[in-house]
Amino acid sequence: MWIWAYHPLRFCAALLTGLAVNASLAHAACDPPHVVATLDLLPQNNGAVLVPVTVGGERHYFSLGTASPMSSVTPALVQHLALMREHFGVTMINTAGRDTNRTATVPEFALGGLTATSQRFLIEADTPATTEPIMSTDERRVGTLGADFLRAYDVDLDFGAKKMRLITKEHCDGQILFWKSEIMAKLPMMVTDENKVTFPMTLDGHELQAVLSSNTPNTSINLRVAGELYDVNNDSPGNEPAGQLNDTKLYAHHFQSLSAGGLTINNPRIVLLPDLVQDAARHLRPGRRRPSWREPRLPDLLVGMSTLRQLHLYIAYGEQALYVSPTASTPVMPPEVLPPPATR
Repeated sequence: MWIWAYHPLRFCAALLTGLAVNASLAHAACDPPHVVATLDLLPQNNGAVLVPVTVGGERHYFSLGTASPMSSVTPALVQHLALMREHFGVTMINTAGRDTNRTATVPEFALGGLTATSQRFLIEADTPATTEPIMSTDERRVGTLGADFLRAYDVDLDFGAKKMRLITKEHCDGQILFWKSEIMAKLPMMVTDENKVTFPMTLDGHELQAVLSSNTPNTSINLRVAGELYDVNNDSPGNEPAGQLNDTKLYAHHFQSLSAGGLTINNPRIVLLPDLVQDAARHLRPGRRRPSWREPRLPDLLVGMSTLRQLHLYIAYGEQALYVSPTASTPVMPPEVLPPPATR
């Protein structure tokens, strides 16, 4: 997950050029939804989820990054494809506190039948594989499919069936159900300026603003928030080791319950995550405070794959709602949901 540190010009994170659905679908006030692409989700042992992509004519894998403001590529891929590095007017900081402000333009990019040319990607910061538990370190992963692309569609994430569908979002509200379930939650959500999906969740009686973060293996809470609201810190009784972030040992704490819209996870194991984002931002801009500059920080709660893999999600970007049910739900395809008509 990346967070904007400083953006002198407002960054327009829109649909990747060339991957847009036929504009004729958008003219009607309430069209039926159309499935634009269906992709396999490949869960990894380290908690990440990969999706197949084609970059520069080669088959590769990107991690799924619902909380990444901008899609990105690894330095290794940039070197492999001999791409030119360009300066980017936005400095991005990841949860390990590492920053980058370089981009590269990929000549050809394809995803589930969607194709585009001359796509600009953020170049990820170099990260030692042994110190970064947030982003996948799978050798096959060469980038991240971020929310700048995803938010142009509605996104159906069926982690139980290991499928992701991209769907046109110019449809009637509520016309989105791809499964049957006795338990269904509809949560109000907001898409931030950083393209992050935020929604309310209740953790042990306190409502927190959560961020949907599919490229975070474990659900994590800001260590400062854990201390202020729950009197939980790295020395709390019952904590468990949870790896290491840079030179900092991480710990996980078992809370009583995590709930949203009637769905409850009992005894959730949540990693206590230090706010290295805020620390790095202060280091980047020492003594340069302006009223218009909002200091970035780690969100209160990152809902990662340790929680998401138990769920079936529909991110209704058009409706600004998040539909959630357990993965045991029965997938269905309503008859009115059809592939878009073939273009001649």
